[in-house]
Amino acid sequence: MWKSFAKALTYILHPLFMPVMGVFIILNAGTYVSYMPAEGKKFVILIVFLCTVVLPLSILPFFLYRNIISSVNLHNRKERFYPYLFTAFFYYLAFYLTQRTGMPALIQTFILASAVTVFMVLLVNVFWKISAHMAGFGGVTGLIAALIERSEASLTLLLIVFILLSGLLGSARLHSESHTPAQVYTGYIAGFAIVFLIALLK
Repeated sequence: MWKSFAKALTYILHPLFMPVMGVFIILNAGTYVSYMPAEGKKFVILIVFLCTVVLPLSILPFFLYRNIISSVNLHNRKERFYPYLFTAFFYYLAFYLTQRTGMPALIQTFILASAVTVFMVLLVNVFWKISAHMAGFGGVTGLIAALIERSEASLTLLLIVFILLSGLLGSARLHSESHTPAQVYTGYIAGFAIVFLIALLK
């Protein structure tokens, strides 16, 4: 049963879903961004979803066809380079579009931090396999912590929930033997630190 739960958790909390999750939190966290009109919120979610989920997934069939990757799960570290590179580009595209369309600075900052996180994972992955799952989820957790630190929202309970989910996700990645403990911890800490610092300081 744990094996099925761990696998489901890995898919539900996939790193590609983290920018959308983070933006959804920002839009409903009680910050000034929460006062955006409903149509504006839908537009933000749509842009982020297209750039950080749809576009990165759309290139995988091409990579499979060209034998650049052997599986969409990207278990092989060496096969991750081009998918991660294109994903980093699409994340930066999302940041560019949030700037061009005049979206709130808080959303722009989070998308930029997400792009930096993907680029960090890309660089580290050249030499060493790091957990993208943990980096992504650590980033959203770092966002929540930054929102609390900036006193813009009362999200303490949500932070606790995400910390607990972080433990479950890390255990799932270890149980599937996708990563070593060092790869899980490093990914989480790096993702958390990058988003927290950029969101707090920018």
